[in-house]
Amino acid sequence: MGSVAFRNFVRSIILTKSETEDSTRIVHAKWNLSTRGKDLLFTKVNRRAESSPRGQYIGIDWQATDENIDPATAFDRIKLTNDDQSAAQWLRDHLSDHEWHKFDDVIAEGGHRSHTDTAIKQAKYRNNSIIHKEEGFGRDRVTWWKLKR
Repeated sequence: MGSVAFRNFVRSIILTKSETEDSTRIVHAKWNLSTRGKDLLFTKVNRRAESSPRGQYIGIDWQATDENIDPATAFDRIKLTNDDQSAAQWLRDHLSDHEWHKFDDVIAEGGHRSHTDTAIKQAKYRNNSIIHKEEGFGRDRVTWWKLKR
């Protein structure tokens, strides 16, 4: 019926991301009725390490972060190096020949580059210059993606 009530019901989303083995980042990913909160880091600490080495007395130490990270790219599977690309960069390069590419082939090739299906789909929908078309019906339906000229 065109209602956005279900989508807009959630007013704030907080995500957690492991930064190191001991520290975790909290990211304010969605904020409908407020301003975006700054990222926070917390570290789990055994408060009685000498007397209870098994970790029964765990405490949390909070820290401020130097900068906020982008929630859309914070959860990529791998950490990018100078030689690696984000899903959005990879998708633009992959479609740079301006030919039609089968969606299943794009997803498979992106998987070989350690990009998730979701990351590739989000990269496509964030880029207005990538178009798609569908052919066939039912099991024979095929989706194609192409970079506009």
